[in-house]
Amino acid sequence: MHPHEKEGMVVPCVEEEQETRKHRFKFEVDKLKDPNILTTLQAIIGGRFAPLLVLDNDQDLTPDDLVETFNETISEEASKLLGKPRVKKKKWMTDEILALCDQRRSLKKRQKDPKGGKQCREANLKVKRSAPV
Repeated sequence: MHPHEKEGMVVPCVEEEQETRKHRFKFEVDKLKDPNILTTLQAIIGGRFAPLLVLDNDQDLTPDDLVETFNETISEEASKLLGKPRVKKKKWMTDEILALCDQRRSLKKRQKDPKGGKQCREANLKVKRSAPV
């Protein structure tokens, strides 16, 4: 017997319904406090949607298509400009440690090169030393 079934009755599984939902991305909106970034994002979004203001009635665009296009464009441009927020899962995690981790991640690609391997090991040691024991 399925765990969601009772005798003589079938209960719909909640897990099946959740698969159809789209994932919403979070962005680092604190960057919008910088007026340069804010005006850049406004200009990019405004430039992408300027043609929508001059739409002909001949085009077969439904309101759903317009909303979908709008949402996709906002998500694309915001992810390019703002990026995803860095989640600090531990209280002791600092921005400095996260920056060292990014540096180590970029050096891992050159790990097979003798010089790159040495740099990768040094970066790894820096990360380990900066984390509290």
